[in-house]
Amino acid sequence: MPMHFEQQGNTLTALITNPRRTEPERSDISPLLILHSDDRTRLLNATSQRAVGKTYNTHHGFVADVLRPLGHYLHWDTVLHQDGACRLPDTFEGWQRLVLQFGLWYISRPGTKASLETLCSCGQKRVRPWLKFLQEDGLIPLGVMLPDFRLPEEQGSHSSPQNPRLLGEQPARPTRDDEPIEKVREPLDKTLAGPIFWHTDAEYLDQVETSLRRRDQVLADVLDDYWLRLVRDYRRGQQMLQQITADDWLLREQNAIWQDNVIYTVNDKLGRQYQKQLSTILTSPSHPQGHLWVLRIMQQQLDHNNDPECLRPKALRQHPATRSRFLANPKCIPIASLLSASTLPPQQADLLSFEQLYHRFLGLLNTTDMAVAMALLMREHANLTPEALAGAQLLNVRGKSYMLLADEGQQQIFSVDKPRAGSRKYAALTPRAARVLRHLQRATAPVRALLKRAGHPHWRYLLLGVTQVRTNVNGLGHPPRIYAGLLNNTGSFKFSLARCYPALANAGLGAGTLDFSKIRHTQGVLAWFDKGSVRAVQKRLGNSYRVAIEHYIPESLLQAWNERIIRRFQNTLLVLAAAGEDYLLEVVDMPNLAELHRFLAQLVYELPTGRSPIADKLQQLYADRYRIDHAGQPTTGQEAAPMPDDLLHLRLSPNSLALLLAYRQWAQQHITPALQSQPDHLTGLTPKHFIDLGGMLQAAAQNDDIGKALRESLNVKKLQRAYGQAESKVPELLSRLTHLSLQPTNTEDTA
Repeated sequence: MPMHFEQQGNTLTALITNPRRTEPERSDISPLLILHSDDRTRLLNATSQRAVGKTYNTHHGFVADVLRPLGHYLHWDTVLHQDGACRLPDTFEGWQRLVLQFGLWYISRPGTKASLETLCSCGQKRVRPWLKFLQEDGLIPLGVMLPDFRLPEEQGSHSSPQNPRLLGEQPARPTRDDEPIEKVREPLDKTLAGPIFWHTDAEYLDQVETSLRRRDQVLADVLDDYWLRLVRDYRRGQQMLQQITADDWLLREQNAIWQDNVIYTVNDKLGRQYQKQLSTILTSPSHPQGHLWVLRIMQQQLDHNNDPECLRPKALRQHPATRSRFLANPKCIPIASLLSASTLPPQQADLLSFEQLYHRFLGLLNTTDMAVAMALLMREHANLTPEALAGAQLLNVRGKSYMLLADEGQQQIFSVDKPRAGSRKYAALTPRAARVLRHLQRATAPVRALLKRAGHPHWRYLLLGVTQVRTNVNGLGHPPRIYAGLLNNTGSFKFSLARCYPALANAGLGAGTLDFSKIRHTQGVLAWFDKGSVRAVQKRLGNSYRVAIEHYIPESLLQAWNERIIRRFQNTLLVLAAAGEDYLLEVVDMPNLAELHRFLAQLVYELPTGRSPIADKLQQLYADRYRIDHAGQPTTGQEAAPMPDDLLHLRLSPNSLALLLAYRQWAQQHITPALQSQPDHLTGLTPKHFIDLGGMLQAAAQNDDIGKALRESLNVKKLQRAYGQAESKVPELLSRLTHLSLQPTNTEDTA
């Protein structure tokens, strides 16, 4: 439908038809009132003509990205002002100046928070086609050069640290100059592959796949559990409705009987019990079937009312079977029986209001239910985009279903409209997706019938339910937007998936790391891991081969891969700059000495002399220490060079050294030579290993004449300092060890 404009006094408004809303959206474009009325009329008529046949998003873009900025520009460009009004040019030169000056102002205008890339993108997609249409329409003279907003495309610009695409990845957070940076002692886990930036390429890709599959499985388990509980509560609600049938309701309605005599057991002043009969309204908490009558009242409204707001608390309170504080005061609504019947855990049920809980048993979907349904369908069929699923319709204008049956009814096929692609996308439903759609069809049927009776335009949508839940406002229909925050947000939305399931945050799926697009992108990456083929990704996501390879594979993996390369390079520079310093472990990303030695050994092995100045420096500083020759060259000497896992790494402290020295003295006195040589069946270590180690460290600390090879392996100054502090602690530790005894174990029995 075309755009419409209306002026009331000093206000100019654009009316945009949104198919997912019942009323047109109103956008203020009053800055254009500075333009002379004749010029403004020609400009708006041309824009309205340009908008014919375009989608709602295109109409919204014309207003937000073209007309409103143009109005602000006309206020800024005083050259166009004549006699208190602004006139469009009437010469070729004037139009050329206006068009180019507007383009320059558009990408550099003050007061906007948009980046240059965003402004140029809007200019190229919105402003330039609009100006070209005005030129074709005759408003702008032919031959006027139109501004070109294109920027050189950056490689990998679609996925960046500020805009990660996979599950569990958080956007990069900018730091301030005055913000202190502290080293985290725990293993780093800030990226997809965790703390292994210095492992081999194969290990890195395996960790990426393992991490993605783990997060995807956690999400799948949570979504399945949520949906199963939702379906079970719906079925229990249907069983409750069968206890009070429509005929029972009709009989009550004909006789206007809205109260029952209920027998209560009460105590007198002496503590004696006796029975008392009182007349009780049907929806009273004291009525044994009060919750059943509330469900029946709501169901009758759905079945026979034509007002989409018939379930508003204000409308329900007008019924003679309810009280004036119905759904507002817990003393005026039977809720205990419903809570006991619900499959929701208490902590989840507390997040729902009384009316939301009744809606749940009636099968009325809230926006969180719709978001979970979208996530489930997207995991099963990643070719269905978030926008297409959110606006999916179950029926066409003639009431014919988009759900098709094939293979003699054994296979269901569902299709959604993708406006950007200009076609419909089809999906042969998996068993899980078929179950989700089956429940959506039966749960939304009463709402669909009500909306159709009321002539409401939303009756054909797939996702129908309670679109708003605020004070005294409960509208039935299709929500204008289904927010991703309903999955990951624990602040703005009281009832969200993340609030119901803390396991998501524990698995790294919290705010900023879980949304509809990330779910879809992750399915594409997992398809690549399964098949190793971009064609498989293309089929899984429903995109062209070019789009799949440019935007999904291998870009998402390349982003993680590039981060690994950068982090390895940064740590390489650090180990070169801090070589031989006591604080080396403090400045690198490795959490312990074992990881640091493994990283250094790998660098020495992978970067032989002559490859680069960095490689030469690494070989000069660390090659002799690790005795690992260059790749592809045999080691010299009789013994094979030890691998990093064969080396012993120590981090000395006075306490650990004192305990080692005390254990050495105690073992020499209380353990027989046979037991000293007996290995542990788990580690292979013997007491003699620790006895010899303590003796070696004690001798190195007490002797100033140490060989060069041993001095390179030990931090002698730190060892002597720690030894001096440890000597005074040895007697006390030795006295504690005297109370211990060592019993020989039979390794065969243990095994």
